Order: sequence, then structure tokens, then C-alpha cells
Amino acid sequence: MMQRTPMVVVTTAGQKLVGWVEWYDRDVIKLHSMTEPNRFISKQRIKYLYRHAEDPDFVERIPTPPPLE
Repeated sequence: MMQRTPMVVVTTAGQKLVGWVEWYDRDVIKLHSMTEPNRFISKQRIKYLYRHAEDPDFVERIPTPPPLE
């Protein structure tokens, strides 16, 4: 989380969401995105997630996050 690693979250509905995990708790993660509104995603709705850099075929790219202050 501190490194703001770009992640891809695949929901149970098949939707791919791109951003970095800003925080999480037992039931929810907060996915921060530079191009879309931030999202709160229930862990029950997540099929799987992986690092964005591990998917070379994924066309949509997100901008580099701002540096930590």
C-alpha cells in the first residue's frame, strides 16, 4: 500500500478495475484511481486481484501515482 502498486481487481461480475489499494479492513477495500472516482469494494464481490504490471495484454494504463509526502 505504501508503494502504491497499481493493481487490477476483477469482480465476480467480470469487471476489471484499476488503481491502488489505499486501505482495507475485514470486509472492504478502498481502490484509489487517478482516472475514476475512488471505490469501496466489498471483498465478497472480488473474484481475484493482481499487479497491473503482470498483465502485458491489458490495454488500459493508469498514470503514475503522485509521490508520497
